[in-house]
Amino acid sequence: MSNTIDDKNKETEITDFSFPINKFISKGLELGLKILGWYVLYMTLAMTASSLLKSLPYVGSLINTLVIAPVLASGTIFFIHHRYTTNRSDFGLIFLGFKKNLLQIILLNLILVIGCLIIYLPLILEIYNSVDLSDFTKIANEKNPEALMPLVKDLFKDIGSWVRTGFFCSFVILFLLTFTVFTSFLVVLENYTAVKAISVSFKIVKKKFIKILWFLILLGLINLLGVLCLIIGLFFTVPISFAAVYIAYISVFKPNLEIEDDVKDKDVLDA
Repeated sequence: MSNTIDDKNKETEITDFSFPINKFISKGLELGLKILGWYVLYMTLAMTASSLLKSLPYVGSLINTLVIAPVLASGTIFFIHHRYTTNRSDFGLIFLGFKKNLLQIILLNLILVIGCLIIYLPLILEIYNSVDLSDFTKIANEKNPEALMPLVKDLFKDIGSWVRTGFFCSFVILFLLTFTVFTSFLVVLENYTAVKAISVSFKIVKKKFIKILWFLILLGLINLLGVLCLIIGLFFTVPISFAAVYIAYISVFKPNLEIEDDVKDKDVLDA
C-alpha cells in the first residue's frame, strides 16, 4: 500500500482538482464522530500539559506554544491518517511527532506564529501608543466608585479604532490560514520541510482560493456553535472540523489513496 506522495514534484502535477465542500463536511462528520473519544482524550492531554507547563514562569508557556502543542497536534494527523487508512486506532501515534520530522514541525509552527504576530503588529502598536499605562494604576488604586467610570472611559476612548484595526488584522489572518491550510499535513505525512510545505500549500490553494476560504469559514461557524453550546460543544465540533480538513487534504493530494474497509481490533473509544 502506498500512502505517500512518491514524486517530489507532485504539487506541479496537480493542475486541477474538484473541491466539493458538502462532501468534505459530510465525510468529516462521519470520521470526526469515529475518532471523537480519542480526540477528547487528546484535548484533555494537551490541556493538562499546558496547565503543567504554565507552572514554569515565562518559559513554560513558550515551550508549550512553540514545541509541545504543535508536536502533539501533529500527532493527531498521524492518528487520523492511520485510522482512516487502516480502520484501526493507535493513540500512541499522538507522540510520533517527537520522533518524526520534529524540527520541521516546530519550525513550521514558529513561522506561522511569527507571521500572525507581524499581522497583528499594527493593532499591538496602536493599543500601546494610545493607552497610558498609568491609567491601570489609577483604576487599581481608585477607592471611589464614582470616579472609576471616567477612568475606564478614558482608558478605552480609542476602542472603536482598535476594533476596526483588529477586524482588518483578523481578515488578513484568515487569508494566511487559508493559504497554509495544508502545510501541517504536508510536513507530517510527506516529510516536507516547513518552507516547502508552505510553498506547495500556497500553490494549490490559490487554484481554488474562494472555495477553500468559504470551506474554512463554514468550519469556523460550526466551531462557533460549539462555543455557544457552553464551550463543551467544541469537543464535538473541533474533531469534526479537523477530520473535514483532513478529508479535503486527502481528496486533493491523495485521490487514489488505498484504505481498508474492515474494522479490526476495535477499541473502547472507537465509535
